[in-house]
Amino acid sequence: MRVLIAEDDIVSRRILETLLRNWGHEVVTTFDGDQAWQTMRAPDAPALAILDVMMPGLTASRFAAACASSLRQHHRTLFC
Repeated sequence: MRVLIAEDDIVSRRILETLLRNWGHEVVTTFDGDQAWQTMRAPDAPALAILDVMMPGLTASRFAAACASSLRQHHRTLFC
């Protein structure tokens, strides 16, 4: 499964990325909400997004609201 990690803290991002890759997932990483939003709008967007609640750019709550209104038909899962 393709998984998006949106985390501005490099240590946290690397830990999550390593765990998910070890579990067999394809991981896409971003460091802010704006990059995460662009990633989720792509045709090959990940099915799962793990978001930092307090990140630069688009916040996790605004990101989730945007996904709910724009990406509803794609059945994406978000964890904040």
